[in-house]
Amino acid sequence: MATVAGQEAFWRAVAPYAAAVHAAIPSLWPQTLLVQWGVETGYNPAGYPPYNLAGISPGGHLAAYRSYGDFVRAYIATISSPLYAAVRQAPDVVDQLYALGESPWAAGHYHGPGQRPGQTLVDVYLQHRGYLDSLAGTIPVSVGGITAAVPTWVGAAVVGIPLAALIIADLRRL
Repeated sequence: MATVAGQEAFWRAVAPYAAAVHAAIPSLWPQTLLVQWGVETGYNPAGYPPYNLAGISPGGHLAAYRSYGDFVRAYIATISSPLYAAVRQAPDVVDQLYALGESPWAAGHYHGPGQRPGQTLVDVYLQHRGYLDSLAGTIPVSVGGITAAVPTWVGAAVVGIPLAALIIADLRRL
């Protein structure tokens, strides 16, 4: 098991690639990717095999990539499959992590005996939520069935204005 310092170093190293995937698929939260990739690689930024941060296995064989750019393209193609629609459509990080656990990606390794599929991922996220949210720069907030990305600085910078009022005002602009 990686130390907290090792986990944080891993997440800092791969955060730009999570941001690239999020830019291509805005419904996929960077935090979801950071947690999945950490668990998949054992927090090894080179991935296993090389540059495969997510354990992508086309045809049942672990793929090796020549660069993170190649990996990001392969990840986007894989997660865009209809098999992972529930992951992409889940409204927040926790729901996305559970959806990953219930997806074909998991193959049963995202939970322990008697746990809900995806529980291992959720536990990692909840344990490191503050760090992962700050690294991602946004947090998902749902109001009235609509989820919006709220910058992490909002909670610290805005004093005296209820956060829900800010979110509702932002959602009305959509």
